Amino acid sequence: MEDIKISVAKKVVYVALNKTTGLTDLVLQPYDEAGIAFGSPVAFSELVNGAYEASFTPDALGAWRVRVSSVVNGDDAIKSFEVVASTTDDVKSVVDSVETKVDTIDTVVDATKVVVDSVETKVDTIDTVVDASKVVIDATKVVVDSVETKVDTIDTVVDAAKVVVDAVKVETDKIQTIDDNVDSVKSTVETTDGKVDTLQSDITEIKANVTVGGYFA
Repeated sequence: MEDIKISVAKKVVYVALNKTTGLTDLVLQPYDEAGIAFGSPVAFSELVNGAYEASFTPDALGAWRVRVSSVVNGDDAIKSFEVVASTTDDVKSVVDSVETKVDTIDTVVDATKVVVDSVETKVDTIDTVVDASKVVIDATKVVVDSVETKVDTIDTVVDAAKVVVDAVKVETDKIQTIDDNVDSVKSTVETTDGKVDTLQSDITEIKANVTVGGYFA
């Protein structure tokens, strides 16, 4: 039994007995799922070589049938149809639509994969740069550590130099004390020289006043 879709016109092609042409009383009478005649008989239109065409539009689901008849030519034929909500053509159309969408999804997936590959490439590049930067950072740290070591060495030298400077200052202070003592001795000698000069003057004067023999009254 052929499936036909509800609310969609169904064309019925019929070849008359003996392929008789020119029939004007050849009609199609549809019967619904309840077996009741659906509307009035529909006249066929002749196509070619005794073939005719007529159509009807079912409005309910279920088993329908059509009767083709011609009094003049003696035709009396019946054919059944199953009226359905959707046919295999509809399913095929849906499948085709789904396949088209799947193809579209595949295209999007392929494009996404290209983007992902590009991102992965960039990530690899970033990783390379990061690794290179790490090498530079490590090298810089080595230099910094070396500089810090040298600074520590300089600090040690400075501290040692400070000790030497302090020691020199102590000795310098001692020299100043010696200078002060020398100045004191020099001053004492100069004072003594003065007293000696005075004493010599007094002795000279005494000698001048001393007489031998008598004396003056």
